[in-house]
Amino acid sequence: LLFKNRLGYAGVIIDRDTGNTVGHKNRDEVLNAVNFPQIAAEDESLGDFNVLMQDLMAGNTGGGNYIYEGTKKYISYIPIEDTKLTIFVDKNIRFVFK
Repeated sequence: LLFKNRLGYAGVIIDRDTGNTVGHKNRDEVLNAVNFPQIAAEDESLGDFNVLMQDLMAGNTGGGNYIYEGTKKYISYIPIEDTKLTIFVDKNIRFVFK
Protein backbone atom coordinates (compact mmCIF):
# COMPACT_ATOMS: atom_id res chain seq x y z
CA LEU A 1 0.00 0.00 0.00
CA LEU A 2 2.95 2.30 0.40
CA PHE A 3 4.18 3.09 -3.05
CA LYS A 4 6.64 5.29 -4.86
CA ASN A 5 5.62 7.55 -7.71
CA ARG A 6 7.43 10.25 -9.67
CA LEU A 7 6.97 12.68 -6.77
CA GLY A 8 8.30 10.33 -4.12
CA TYR A 9 6.63 8.02 -1.65
CA ALA A 10 2.98 8.24 -0.77
CA GLY A 11 0.74 6.55 1.73
CA VAL A 12 0.24 6.55 5.46
CA ILE A 13 -1.83 3.89 7.18
CA ILE A 14 -3.68 4.88 10.34
CA ASP A 15 -5.29 2.55 12.89
CA ARG A 16 -8.70 4.13 13.49
CA ASP A 17 -8.99 2.51 16.94
CA THR A 18 -5.93 4.34 18.25
CA GLY A 19 -5.08 6.97 15.64
CA ASN A 20 -1.54 5.60 15.53
CA THR A 21 0.47 5.31 12.34
CA VAL A 22 0.94 1.65 11.42
CA GLY A 23 2.34 2.12 7.92
CA HIS A 24 4.72 4.84 6.73
CA LYS A 25 7.81 5.08 4.53
CA ASN A 26 9.65 6.46 7.55
CA ARG A 27 9.91 3.52 9.92
CA ASP A 28 10.33 5.85 12.92
CA GLU A 29 6.79 7.17 12.36
CA VAL A 30 5.53 3.62 12.95
CA LEU A 31 7.92 2.71 15.77
CA ASN A 32 7.04 5.95 17.59
CA ALA A 33 3.31 5.41 16.92
CA VAL A 34 2.90 8.93 15.53
CA ASN A 35 -0.72 9.92 15.98
CA PHE A 36 -1.67 12.42 13.26
CA PRO A 37 -5.28 12.86 14.51
CA GLN A 38 -3.99 13.76 17.99
CA ILE A 39 -1.36 16.12 16.58
CA ALA A 40 -4.02 17.85 14.49
CA ALA A 41 -6.39 18.18 17.45
CA GLU A 42 -3.71 19.71 19.68
CA ASP A 43 -2.43 22.31 17.18
CA GLU A 44 -4.85 25.18 16.50
CA SER A 45 -2.97 26.10 13.32
CA LEU A 46 -4.01 22.73 11.85
CA GLY A 47 -7.76 23.39 12.02
CA ASP A 48 -8.55 22.17 8.50
CA PHE A 49 -6.32 19.12 8.96
CA ASN A 50 -8.07 18.38 12.25
CA VAL A 51 -11.48 18.36 10.53
CA LEU A 52 -10.14 16.00 7.87
CA MET A 53 -8.56 13.71 10.49
CA GLN A 54 -11.86 13.53 12.40
CA ASP A 55 -13.61 12.50 9.19
CA LEU A 56 -10.88 9.92 8.48
CA MET A 57 -11.19 8.50 12.00
CA ALA A 58 -14.96 8.13 11.51
CA GLY A 59 -14.21 5.67 8.71
CA ASN A 60 -15.25 7.93 5.88
CA THR A 61 -13.73 8.34 2.43
CA GLY A 62 -12.79 11.89 1.58
CA GLY A 63 -10.26 14.54 0.92
CA GLY A 64 -9.53 18.21 1.10
CA ASN A 65 -7.02 21.00 1.48
CA TYR A 66 -5.09 22.11 4.53
CA ILE A 67 -2.02 24.18 5.31
CA TYR A 68 0.98 22.65 7.09
CA GLU A 69 4.01 24.78 7.96
CA GLY A 70 3.00 27.35 5.34
CA THR A 71 2.54 24.79 2.55
CA LYS A 72 -0.90 24.20 1.07
CA LYS A 73 -1.50 20.45 0.81
CA TYR A 74 -4.18 18.12 -0.50
CA ILE A 75 -5.09 14.90 1.32
CA SER A 76 -7.17 11.97 0.15
CA TYR A 77 -8.15 9.03 2.35
CA ILE A 78 -10.11 5.80 2.18
CA PRO A 79 -10.75 3.06 4.73
CA ILE A 80 -9.34 -0.40 3.99
CA GLU A 81 -12.32 -2.72 3.72
CA ASP A 82 -13.04 -5.08 6.63
CA THR A 83 -10.36 -3.48 8.85
CA LYS A 84 -10.02 -0.58 11.26
CA LEU A 85 -7.33 0.90 9.01
CA THR A 86 -7.40 3.89 6.69
CA ILE A 87 -4.81 4.87 4.14
CA PHE A 88 -4.17 8.48 3.28
CA VAL A 89 -1.95 10.26 0.82
CA ASP A 90 -1.11 13.92 0.88
CA LYS A 91 0.90 16.11 -1.42
CA ASN A 92 1.84 19.70 -1.93
CA ILE A 93 -1.15 21.16 -3.80
CA ARG A 94 1.06 22.34 -6.66
CA PHE A 95 1.73 18.69 -7.58
CA VAL A 96 -1.92 17.59 -7.43
CA PHE A 97 -3.94 17.30 -10.65
CA LYS A 98 -0.94 18.13 -12.87
